[in-house]
Amino acid sequence: MKKAGRYVVIALPLLLGFAVQIGCALAGNILYGFIYGIQAAVGGNEAALTPEAIMEGYSGIIIYILIVSQLAALLVFGIWYKKQNKGKSSVKLTHILGIKTIGWIVFLGIGLQFATNILLQLINSISPETIQAFNDLMESAGIGEISAPALVATVIMAPVVEEIMFRGITMNLAKKAGLSFVAANVVQAVLFGVYHGNLVQGIYATFLGLVLGYVTYRYGSVYPAVFLHLAYNLAAMLLGEISEKLPDAWYIEIVFMAVMVLTLTIGVWIFKSERKGAEDTAQ
Repeated sequence: MKKAGRYVVIALPLLLGFAVQIGCALAGNILYGFIYGIQAAVGGNEAALTPEAIMEGYSGIIIYILIVSQLAALLVFGIWYKKQNKGKSSVKLTHILGIKTIGWIVFLGIGLQFATNILLQLINSISPETIQAFNDLMESAGIGEISAPALVATVIMAPVVEEIMFRGITMNLAKKAGLSFVAANVVQAVLFGVYHGNLVQGIYATFLGLVLGYVTYRYGSVYPAVFLHLAYNLAAMLLGEISEKLPDAWYIEIVFMAVMVLTLTIGVWIFKSERKGAEDTAQ
């Protein structure tokens, strides 16, 4: 019974993360409705009170509500993570991020994003409506374009908060419950996929979570995973902009696959070389 309780606790960061998101969304909705209603009433503009006008206005602030929820989550999980590691010797960032580490982070981040793009194309060929719904969701949230708020939310806040939540806390809880690293990594990756709240993101986030979990395990720190996650998300924004300017031709997918194989190969090679060098030094 006690062991079963430990397994349930593994999902606590996920549930708490959802609670923070829902709480911030509700608070944002109430505040937006209050301010919008007063402005419309004072201005005497009844047309502004139509459901369509209200939703259009609300879509413009979703990204800011997301950032607020990320800040709240960072506070909650940052305190949790700090208490979890109290008394433990912390790994300094300067001891981890050398030239080789930065090299494999850049190449793997780009390669994983190209792999994700190819996966999305595959899903699109099977179910175009699923990808269309996903694109609409990203656009309505303000994430589908390059802007200052989108950069803050996806490239800065998301990697930090999510790595602390899943690779820092959830995976640690799974290990404390008695799971092996492989099992703990799979569990945190699946929960990471669920956290994204939609099928398409859930699929590729799970695979990304496995890689990030392995990186955290090999380094004994979430720092490299944070920067790899950052590189991956930044590559997503840049690749999205580039893709819109490319011709709709069959050879584009071949080019994407070639870039994916090349960058992943280089990234994995540098990663293995860097880790082997670190292990030899430790011996």
